[in-house]
Amino acid sequence: MANASSNKLYRTFVRGLMTEASYLTYPEDASFDELNTVPSRKGNRVRRYGINYNPLNVVPRTYDKRQVKAEFVWRSVASNASLSFLVVQNGPEISFYDRSKQEFATSKKSFTINCNDYARPGASTSGTNICRFASGKGYLFIVNKDMEPLVVTYDKLLDDIKVTKIVILARDFEGLRDGLQNDEEPSTLSKEHHYNLLNQGWVPLPGGKT
Repeated sequence: MANASSNKLYRTFVRGLMTEASYLTYPEDASFDELNTVPSRKGNRVRRYGINYNPLNVVPRTYDKRQVKAEFVWRSVASNASLSFLVVQNGPEISFYDRSKQEFATSKKSFTINCNDYARPGASTSGTNICRFASGKGYLFIVNKDMEPLVVTYDKLLDDIKVTKIVILARDFEGLRDGLQNDEEPSTLSKEHHYNLLNQGWVPLPGGKT
């Protein structure tokens, strides 16, 4: 007995808006025209609201188009799930904006970071390179090729940040062949043994910490 065919009278629209198909070969569960809607992964739609002019008529800053720029959303600032900052790099300056405020012009924080203040040894400037950002456990991490790696901590009580350089330590577990026994103490220091002394242990940090 042949199976009876039935017409499907509903659409889920979970595939979103597609504009590269004809009406005769259109993918199932896709829409071909939408206006002022915001689609979700579940297939439902919500209204996309309009954009109003800033009532304060204040421009945060005029940016130089010739400088490098980068943006990053720092979520859960200081392990506070309700606090997030928009981190904006414009040349050497990194600014912070509170995303909880509706007025962008008044959301800029008073603290900034100058990348040139943290240029690595041998680099005169680091503000000409784009920064990369990451966050975790409430901290913000910043790197670029001519800057020391940084970790940024936010103090909610003082409404300020603390910027600390990250010291990356590496240990060479193999070392160089210096012809010495493990417990041998030579009277003269060769280049190979000097390398092993420095790179097969931790270099003491300021303050006596290792």
